[in-house]
Amino acid sequence: MDEIKFELREADLAHPALHNAMLLMVEYNGILKAIGTAVSVVPGLAFTASHVVNPERWGTNENTNQKTGFVALQFYDDKFWPWSVESIYGSVSYDIAVLTLRKPDWWETAPEELRVKFPRLNFNPPQPGDEVQVFGFPETEFENGIFYIKPSQCSAVVESIEHHCENSDIARSHVKLRGQLLNGMSGGPC
Repeated sequence: MDEIKFELREADLAHPALHNAMLLMVEYNGILKAIGTAVSVVPGLAFTASHVVNPERWGTNENTNQKTGFVALQFYDDKFWPWSVESIYGSVSYDIAVLTLRKPDWWETAPEELRVKFPRLNFNPPQPGDEVQVFGFPETEFENGIFYIKPSQCSAVVESIEHHCENSDIARSHVKLRGQLLNGMSGGPC
């Protein structure tokens, strides 16, 4: 990670979601790739969408010897702070995954603000017709050894909340949004 550079483009540094939104990246077959967004809820714990961390989206399971590693980048004070993802717990019923993050080497010398600023969470589902704001990192590009990261926000309206039972053991829930959500915003704060 030390040899790779990251640069933030066209960002509102005062945006309230920027501190807790994390660019989620995967290293697969020696290649680092941006795959979505996560939300830091407390130090060492983040949420994302299950489909973001699903290996079928960004790789194959053909070679079981392939090494895969996830990194979550948190932005604060004009710097990206990398967290290694230690484990992933994805739900089979909902499109949510809990990420445990390994305590980084930089933790003891990190700015106090980075260690104590947490988002307020609301676990109540939105209602049809509600407007939500979605934040993420959809336009991350890799050029000349630098990841250029451009955060985005969009407004969306909740069209419906669907519950499906494919079989009697597994219920699935899905919130359908109408808006200009881009690839890479999945898993971000809403």
